Amino acid sequence: MLAARQVCSLPRKVLMVTLVFRSTEPALDVKHWMFRKYYQGKLKEFNVKVMPQVKYGQITPKGVNLTNKEGKEVFLEADISY
Repeated sequence: MLAARQVCSLPRKVLMVTLVFRSTEPALDVKHWMFRKYYQGKLKEFNVKVMPQVKYGQITPKGVNLTNKEGKEVFLEADISY
């Protein structure tokens, strides 16, 4: 659940963060349910957009192509201007 920890450590300024992953929900690798709920709550607190069950396509410096769980192809633009 490294991604959730990294999101929680971001400065508290307006950032739009999207977390994409292949599993059904975030933090499945966190073994203890209490810690998993903590990190899932932090993702909500930081208004992180969560996209589960994606299939990754091409990753480029401009962003990533992926297919969402509904089967729709999506391009997430990279923004590293933080």
